[in-house]
Amino acid sequence: MENDKFAEIVREALDSLPAIFRKRMKNIQIVLAEEPIAQESLLGLYQGVPFRHRGVWYGNVLPDKITLFKKNIERISHT
Repeated sequence: MENDKFAEIVREALDSLPAIFRKRMKNIQIVLAEEPIAQESLLGLYQGVPFRHRGVWYGNVLPDKITLFKKNIERISHT
């Protein structure tokens, strides 16, 4: 699948998330990558500070990052 088409599908999936989840997605970066470096079956990877670990001093940090691995997702997806 072409990268542009994959990015479009990801955008549509994010737009279709229920509002309860979308409103919590602040200061987050979605990254698309071909494959993970080490784990063959990994579909995505979250890097950041979970909400439950954020306190009153949480701030001035880089965005949380979710990396989606295109080739692994394509391997298990039929549509």
